[in-house]
Amino acid sequence: MKKQNNIFKDRVSKIVLKILQSNQQLTQSDLANLLGVSNARVSSYLSGKEMPRIEILMRIAELAEITVDDLLKGSVTDVGPIIPSKSVVISMGKKSIAAGRDVYVHQKLRKVHEFVPGPDNISAEQASRLKILVDQIVDYELKTMKRPKSHAAVWSIFKRQFKVAYYRELNNSKFYDAERYLVKWVGRLRGLLRNVDTNDWRKERIKAIQTKRKKYGWLKEDFTNYLLGKYNHESLKDLNDDQLEEFYKYIFS
Repeated sequence: MKKQNNIFKDRVSKIVLKILQSNQQLTQSDLANLLGVSNARVSSYLSGKEMPRIEILMRIAELAEITVDDLLKGSVTDVGPIIPSKSVVISMGKKSIAAGRDVYVHQKLRKVHEFVPGPDNISAEQASRLKILVDQIVDYELKTMKRPKSHAAVWSIFKRQFKVAYYRELNNSKFYDAERYLVKWVGRLRGLLRNVDTNDWRKERIKAIQTKRKKYGWLKEDFTNYLLGKYNHESLKDLNDDQLEEFYKYIFS
């Protein structure tokens, strides 16, 4: 079984390399955007260290104009062309993948017009904040869930929740609702992480609270005095689990 898995990894590596070689303008980062994975993960595919999930295999096969079965068992010579597009958002059936700049889109994919943020859309700073929260969600999903959601899956849920095709289309008046939605999601997963590892849970809570304190400009001395008055403790580390959870919910409410 292990030998067979290594054969599959080797075949995927050759197909991914063939896709990149078929168009010299297609960078590894471009391909990562098309597949909805990180650049590091594409590197793992190329080196044969990692076997892609089935949905990623389907995207690789689609780009190569072959079936998944052919991808795993056939030859690597029949890789279809990849044509350039100015689209930043591309659609694969019911799914959309967002890329940060010009990408190269398989001719079977439907091209969507480039989206340029306007004054009513969220700013680059706000978009960065949402991306950080999504990264946290995916990280906690990996730590707590048997079938963790990928970045693509989390963004898909987010877009359905706020009825946008691309997260940068979000109206800036909805930013705080969106941020709160993702923060609560992070909180739920952190709660699960608490059951997995209490020490990690406490560290995450304390780190999040301290980050929020600095963002609010809450001076350390004033913060300490508040803890003394509220809990009769000078440090977050001295709070018991219930007190730490209560204060976390207060500061993020």
